[in-house]
Amino acid sequence: MESQTVKLPTEDQIIEYLLNKSKFFERVLVKDWSGWSYKERGRSTQTNFYRAFDVAMIERQEVSKNSYDLIITGYEAKGYTLNKQKKWSPPAFGEGLDQALALLMNGADFAYLVHPEPKRSEDKQDLKLLCERYANYLGLMIVSNDLTYSSEIKKPEKNPYSNRDKKRDMLTALAIGGHYDKKFGLALPSWVKTRQY
Repeated sequence: MESQTVKLPTEDQIIEYLLNKSKFFERVLVKDWSGWSYKERGRSTQTNFYRAFDVAMIERQEVSKNSYDLIITGYEAKGYTLNKQKKWSPPAFGEGLDQALALLMNGADFAYLVHPEPKRSEDKQDLKLLCERYANYLGLMIVSNDLTYSSEIKKPEKNPYSNRDKKRDMLTALAIGGHYDKKFGLALPSWVKTRQY
């Protein structure tokens, strides 16, 4: 097995990096979010996502006085894996592209594909070109192999099919599901607890 000192980030390490980088009091951060269900006032709702969000970030945006929209940004992370020969392998070219696109189908306003820094600079440019030509709604983020910084290689475009009511239902289910704090270990902002969205 290769030495532990070699810095090649795994998917889990990249996910933790994204969560730590995005911690702000006024945001909701969710890890490994695969759907939602809740029962309220006799109404029962359950939805399973097509693909789980590795990380989802939910922010409140004021539209007008006392009127808000929610902005959901999804992140699909891919990292190094240990292969059968006990060597660390980078993610395949374009790996995770389909999963990142599915986040838009799940209701995200924006979606990012997140990869570790490729060994060849041409691979970074080709991955950007792939997203620009064939997955133009996706953003592309590259994370340094030592997890000290990230760079946005391509900005995502807003999903024109996201639905305000669906996003409110998603956040409500997350907030009242009763397992949010235990499962994700992150406190909910006051605007979520008081349902000011």
